[in-house]
This record gives sequence, C-alpha cells and structure tokens, in this order.
Amino acid sequence: MELKDIIEKAEIAEELRRGINIQGI
Repeated sequence: MELKDIIEKAEIAEELRRGINIQGI
C-alpha cells in the first residue's frame, strides 16, 4: 500500500469522526 493511499484513508476516517461528533452520536 502506498503512503498516499494511507494518508487518504486517514483523512476520510478523520472526516467521518468529525461528522459523528457533529451529530452527537
């Protein structure tokens, strides 16, 4: 797996985490 793929997945995970926090789940 390339580094850019890992970074991209990490960014997506961070966005999902933020979305969950905003929704208050």
